[in-house]
Amino acid sequence: MSGTKASNGGDDDSKLPWSTSDLKQEVKVRVGTTEGARDAIDPLTVMRCWDDVVTEWGEFPALYQKKNSDDEWTTWTWSEYKKQVDGFAKSLVSIGFERFDTVNVIGFNAPEWFFANFGAIAAGGVPAGIYTTNNPDACKYITEHSKAKVVVCDGMKQLQKYLNISKDLPDLKALVVYGDDELPSDIKSSSKVPVYTFDAFLELGAGIDTSVVRKRSSEWKPGQTCTLIYTSGTTGPPKAVMITNDNMTWTVRTILERTRKGTMDTNDAMISYLPLSHVAAQVLDMYVPLMSGCQVYFAQPDALKGSLGKTLKEVRPTAFFGVPRVYEKMYGTFLSFSHRFSFCLFDSIHSSFCLLSQTYRRIIEAIF
Repeated sequence: MSGTKASNGGDDDSKLPWSTSDLKQEVKVRVGTTEGARDAIDPLTVMRCWDDVVTEWGEFPALYQKKNSDDEWTTWTWSEYKKQVDGFAKSLVSIGFERFDTVNVIGFNAPEWFFANFGAIAAGGVPAGIYTTNNPDACKYITEHSKAKVVVCDGMKQLQKYLNISKDLPDLKALVVYGDDELPSDIKSSSKVPVYTFDAFLELGAGIDTSVVRKRSSEWKPGQTCTLIYTSGTTGPPKAVMITNDNMTWTVRTILERTRKGTMDTNDAMISYLPLSHVAAQVLDMYVPLMSGCQVYFAQPDALKGSLGKTLKEVRPTAFFGVPRVYEKMYGTFLSFSHRFSFCLFDSIHSSFCLLSQTYRRIIEAIF
């Protein structure tokens, strides 16, 4: 006999609501009672997944990045990745970051985006991404609405959006910049809050004991909100969608079950290039690897302007996610160049197409 029950990791949740608009309010988690069913998966927290991935795959490579397209890949193992996450969390604690405080991140995909996202959660807080195309007023709205204590910016271009509006953000305590090793000498006089490079911000947490972060990480419940996803604001002001630990971890486990081999592992690789302020990129680029151990390669910022092809040829990912725009470009190029290659375009090409391994490189070169 099938059905559902409420479960929040073994705690008494009889007084918890099923839904809420309060960021700090825990909700009940619906768990199915049919053995083996997808809705019967036991709830998990994000930080519990971190414990598991470091224990099982700590010395395996997790992240790869090139500062410039011609550089060698810089690699972080899962243990090194977690050290950066904890370091960011310690620095948050050092400036008075409390449970359920928020961190905004605005910028192109990079290790620092990941470190800040999970560092906020490790410190007991909630990350919220901002679209890189947002103007200063739109940035101000989200930072004010989320009451962000810290905003992490990708270089001077994104930082500039906050220099003039920081005076109107009373909850803001720090601006952190990644992608630039040094800041202009006059930057402090241009902002009403302290501005740090990413490395300089990490130094703030040197005096915080790791046990503080471990305690906060262990206090999470599956039914608590761990991430805010803001809508793009096309039909009015952006709305904050509250994603619980269970929302995220259940979704990822279900995705992994639906892959061709029923899971992903340390032999798999993905490319991170779509906006991380969108939930799809967060789930696939950050959380799928966290729960499978697969590797993530960061594309160059101009990925959608042409460099993605070069990254695809070099990385040869085992899994690739794209929005319609990406596949429409591939589809159009296939039609234009089909006469050059030894493969057939079937009637079903509108929904799917195949690449022969011997022409893979030539096709990608033609597309991009």
